[in-house]
Amino acid sequence: MRTGIHELIPVDEELIHGINVGFQASQLKAAAILNGMTTLHQDGMLKVRQEVTSTNACIATVSSDMQNVEFLRMQESFREAVEHTLLAE
Repeated sequence: MRTGIHELIPVDEELIHGINVGFQASQLKAAAILNGMTTLHQDGMLKVRQEVTSTNACIATVSSDMQNVEFLRMQESFREAVEHTLLAE
């Protein structure tokens, strides 16, 4: 039996603004994570914990999202950039 692992990005006003003014993908992902996005890695590990799939299967199909630590560090600069561009309008 196959199990789906999913990543869904909730879109809010902050994310829409970032897209419209051309922020980098890493900044957009940081905003999405802080606003509730579950990454593929997180969803896979949740399914491992729920015993829906195995750790080996999850690791084989989904890369680690440790790079998200850097995305989260960029979050403050993203919010500052959004505020700056909103004030400039």
